Amino acid sequence: MKKTFCALALAGTAVAIVPLAQADGTSEWEGIPGEFSAYATFVSDYTFRGITQSDEGPAVQAGIDWNHDSGVYAGIWGSNVDFNDGDEATIEIDYFAGYSTEIYDDLTMDIGASWYSYPGAANALDYDYYEIYASFEYDYGLATGGVGGAFTGDNFGGTGDAQYVNIFGSLPLPHDLTLSGHLGRQWVEDNTNFGVPDYFEWQIGMDWEYEQFIFNLSYVDTNLNETYCADGCDGKLVVGVSAGF
Repeated sequence: MKKTFCALALAGTAVAIVPLAQADGTSEWEGIPGEFSAYATFVSDYTFRGITQSDEGPAVQAGIDWNHDSGVYAGIWGSNVDFNDGDEATIEIDYFAGYSTEIYDDLTMDIGASWYSYPGAANALDYDYYEIYASFEYDYGLATGGVGGAFTGDNFGGTGDAQYVNIFGSLPLPHDLTLSGHLGRQWVEDNTNFGVPDYFEWQIGMDWEYEQFIFNLSYVDTNLNETYCADGCDGKLVVGVSAGF
């Protein structure tokens, strides 16, 4: 899911969307319906839709999810960031809520909304923004795949309307390995202030699960060249590890 809440549509909104798959432990709190999951992640570079959010440096991330048997879920997720903006923003905290349900045999729908916030950044930068997202995933038995998308009317930095769509899939392999990937397209109304034109991005990765840990190696890239994006948009290998609690 970038975020955990984008694991299907933007994954990974939740859902990071993704970033890494989760190795989360779940628990029930007495008196509170549903289950809670807590997880922490270390990545060599925090990328969101193909573009670095940590100036191509490492990031430490963590989140807490709540899931109800009805399909309703909510959570909070955070990461360090570095936009080369004079340290205006050093942390990102995201809040999300949604609903996931099987709408037909082996076809799952996930819809929700997320709020991306950057505490400490000047209000004039207008970094905070919302997204509404949806995805449809089909379980083929051996593999899964689907399509997803997100929309906002007030994108990061006050850059207007923005839309994102992607296709994604995953294939379990022997020895607790999982191959996954996605291809996405980002549109932004105000490309000049956003810093790059509309672009494609893609990711292919391998997860290895061991006890409560998931180790990940991914190749992340975009079709942006140095003319439009001098740094942070080129192809790179990203490594990471997640642990659930």
